[in-house]
Amino acid sequence: MKQPEQSYTAIETAHGFVFFTDTTEGQKNRQDFLQFMADHYFDPHFNLGPVNVYRAEGVLKDGSYVNPGEGLYPEYAYLQMDKTPEMELVYRNEMKPTWEDFGSFCHNMHCTSSHRNRNIADILEEIESKDRKLLELSKQGTASDIRQQIEETGQDKALLDKLLKQYYDVRGHRTVGNILRDPMECVTVDGVRLFTPHRQVLAAGHGLFLPGEAKSNPSHAYAWINGDFTRIVFSKDPPANKQVFKVKTVIEKALNKKQDVKKKRNTHPKL
Repeated sequence: MKQPEQSYTAIETAHGFVFFTDTTEGQKNRQDFLQFMADHYFDPHFNLGPVNVYRAEGVLKDGSYVNPGEGLYPEYAYLQMDKTPEMELVYRNEMKPTWEDFGSFCHNMHCTSSHRNRNIADILEEIESKDRKLLELSKQGTASDIRQQIEETGQDKALLDKLLKQYYDVRGHRTVGNILRDPMECVTVDGVRLFTPHRQVLAAGHGLFLPGEAKSNPSHAYAWINGDFTRIVFSKDPPANKQVFKVKTVIEKALNKKQDVKKKRNTHPKL
């Protein structure tokens, strides 16, 4: 019979792998790690997904990535490695900011849900329900009663969205104000890195030209805040009636390099 230290759980995140043996210590630290992820699931800077959970057998070499139990999850010494054939995938979650992914993670990883996260998940579920109803109504013609139902459902959805953004700061559902005031040096919006200088340009009411995006993702070459200050708009064309600025290339390169170094800081040789 396999001893506890000869079987383990490997958890792969966007940062790399951590390992937890089936010992008492390993099981406790594993559950603490998973619960910490559940508690911070909707945080604006939660960036561990997608998450893969594997079961495997074998004796692990000692390392800071085995049974980690101190510090916050971004500070763990994640190991960069290729998956091995001995690893059996038992669970996968994209960890998107949706009520489905959150509920699946908590259920399958045996985590509890905080009161705050339950409220967020309930609101997200209701917003999705309104979206489905709007889609169904749009297929039923243009009769006056259908138009009225569409208007009322749209108003309900808007109220739910306002409630979510007024009381919570949820990744994927953030207000423009929260994005602009974010103390983090880099905030990612719709896949685009917006550093502090970028957000200063937007906050001043100007348009922003992103040369890096113009080359790799032309549909996001320009950015600006829409008229009612509800979202950041990206487009391949410059905004009308706005002065367009570009952060100096040398500054932008330095900021991107600094961000990439942060991502690579906790890398280790492959096993």
